[in-house]
Amino acid sequence: MLFVSSPALAVISRTARAKFHELFTRSVLGPSARKMFSTSSSNGNLIAVCQVTSSSDKAANFETCSGLIHKAQTRGAMMVFLPEAVDFIAEKKAQAYELAEPLDGPIVTKYKELAKKLGVWLSLGSVHVK
Repeated sequence: MLFVSSPALAVISRTARAKFHELFTRSVLGPSARKMFSTSSSNGNLIAVCQVTSSSDKAANFETCSGLIHKAQTRGAMMVFLPEAVDFIAEKKAQAYELAEPLDGPIVTKYKELAKKLGVWLSLGSVHVK
């Protein structure tokens, strides 16, 4: 089953999840995390892949992504993948430097708090860092 809406959210089927699990756990995760993402688990863990078009409005981008994360969590996703430049897309180069934040800045902190509140793992595709 693949569910897609706009902005796009895909909750991946068991077959796709099994293939993803094989690739992801072998190349990315260590032994302790592999157990959490086991496809043989009876709880049927799901992952969600989101696609959005970011703008220079960081608050609006967070609200859009937050809605997708909530939707994914209510559909049973335990891991949510967000796209590159999830924080913003600058209109000009100077604006990119102006809007960038340290990793412990407000945007990443909001995502961390949201993940903790909802009990999901988040993968922020990329953020602009000062």
